[in-house]
Amino acid sequence: MKRHTRLLVLLLLAALLTGCGSKAQQPKEADAAVQTALPPEGITALTLSDDTQVLRFRRDGDIWYWQDDETFPLDQASMPALLEAAAAMTAAPSVPAGDDLSAYGLDDAKTSLSVTADGETLTFTRGDQAASGDWYLLCAEDNSVRLVPDDAVKIFQLLDGSIYDLAVLPVMPAITADTLRTAVIAGADGERFTIRAADGVRKVGARDVTEKTAPLVEELSRLSVTSCVDYAPAEGAAAVCGLNAPEAILVVTYTGVTGREEALTVTIGLPTGDGGRYVTLNDEPTIYRMEETSLVQVLTLAENGLS
Repeated sequence: MKRHTRLLVLLLLAALLTGCGSKAQQPKEADAAVQTALPPEGITALTLSDDTQVLRFRRDGDIWYWQDDETFPLDQASMPALLEAAAAMTAAPSVPAGDDLSAYGLDDAKTSLSVTADGETLTFTRGDQAASGDWYLLCAEDNSVRLVPDDAVKIFQLLDGSIYDLAVLPVMPAITADTLRTAVIAGADGERFTIRAADGVRKVGARDVTEKTAPLVEELSRLSVTSCVDYAPAEGAAAVCGLNAPEAILVVTYTGVTGREEALTVTIGLPTGDGGRYVTLNDEPTIYRMEETSLVQVLTLAENGLS
């Protein structure tokens, strides 16, 4: 999630800064490049690629889709910044260039962006960074070398992560002492206990555990998913993440915003190795990440029960 947030910030900055470039007179070679500029609102497809992955996006009406799986919950709010950055590339001026593309790092470049608008496609391959901080890009369609602002070229940072960085994450309910009805916690050994709440009092059986479970309720009020790990996991992925034999399962019922009873199941697997836990929600196969620091009470109670 942190990477996803960083990318969005950088790209939104790119969208703001690309319109602030120099209006000084460009060499004649720039004229043709400027004429092929594509407006952001006209862009209907984007393809980013390097030697490790390809990310393809297409627009249908006002909705953007990841072409490899159009059911993927692509974050629509992230797209305008991508389009602004892509449009900035199509509008960038060309520079006087010789036949030796190696002078620009373009002789064996692997990272590229294809932009389609109104039936026209322009493809840009990224080369080296110039002394000015801008980047050399080669436009395949007119063989021009263009100098593109660094802020626009940050679009390629998407290739440092994965498509899951652009997933819309599920919003967790804010479960409070007033809305909690039951909480069932099970550990790896299968042992479980049920907390029932009524009139501000929480009990396990006939035992009042209101005070002991206050930290748990506080934790439930702050549950959040921080990233998508695998949207459509292949067979065996859940086992690798420890979700076939989870360390803890939390099932809560609570009063939703409509006043009706709703339920949430969080299945908690292995640590991610960097402070997170693999989790699934309800009956969905998608594997998410939650921070382990936000699951301390659930994990502790799953292991030790209520003393």
